[in-house]
Amino acid sequence: MLKPQSLKLAGADDTPDPRSPIVVWGLPTSAGGGTGRLGAENGPDELRRASHGWNSLRTSSGYPFGGGGAISDLGNLNLDGLAGLPLMERIERHCPVAGWERFLLSLGGDHSISYAVVKALAQSSGQAPGLIYFDAHPDTVDMVDGNRYSHAAVLRRLVDEGWVDPARTLLIGIRVPEAEEVVYLASRQLAVITPFDILEKGFGHVWSAIQQRINGAPLYLSLDLDVIDAGEVPGVENPEPAGLSSRELLYLVDKLAPHLWGADIVELSAECDPAGITAKTAARLAIDIVGGKLQGLGGG
Repeated sequence: MLKPQSLKLAGADDTPDPRSPIVVWGLPTSAGGGTGRLGAENGPDELRRASHGWNSLRTSSGYPFGGGGAISDLGNLNLDGLAGLPLMERIERHCPVAGWERFLLSLGGDHSISYAVVKALAQSSGQAPGLIYFDAHPDTVDMVDGNRYSHAAVLRRLVDEGWVDPARTLLIGIRVPEAEEVVYLASRQLAVITPFDILEKGFGHVWSAIQQRINGAPLYLSLDLDVIDAGEVPGVENPEPAGLSSRELLYLVDKLAPHLWGADIVELSAECDPAGITAKTAARLAIDIVGGKLQGLGGG
């Protein structure tokens, strides 16, 4: 069951309503992690708290929004004591949105939560979405310490089980794949854009590749904060150098948000960043996602 709470994402209505066009949902777990620093179970509330750090609620490109019942924050799902398949099954079973009827922004938690959310949405709708996957890591190992539902295996599970459309899947920011993952990505013909590709080809190349996946069918965004350079976001489970800048990521998210059908933001381990910079960056991204989507819906 959902834990009642007063802390909500900035812009969400005071009275949660799962029928709102945009629904926010917290999935506080680090049970799918373990290959780096933990603490992602506190991510949803740290992000919510940081989202109230601006005087006015606007996207990075200036669109004002908030209130009016358009955004509902349903709080956090209780995931205490769960790991592996039981964790995934609980998230799937309690997903507050059926299919693609409303926009769901899920707040992690580690990246394993994306498997359960995308599966629940795809299964209930009968439509596997395209996927824009921002991450430093491909997350395509087969398992970690016997766990096939690790945050390092989430994309492999989604692709192998048919919950996403591989032809409309794009990985952006990948820079530290395991040898096993390089082989897997090639075997499944998954498109990858590395930070070095961006240096050589520019952001026009990235946006063009994203546009090729926008065709009126469901498109989902999964955003691991470690896609950003470690110097900007120390509060993630697996910080990596040579990533995107927050400016670059916000630029792409601002352009992409109106075309999305669902999204998640994961891997915020705020206790590793006492200054709160990572949480505020995550909050900025959440605001741009929900605000940009609301703008695309014609709301305000």
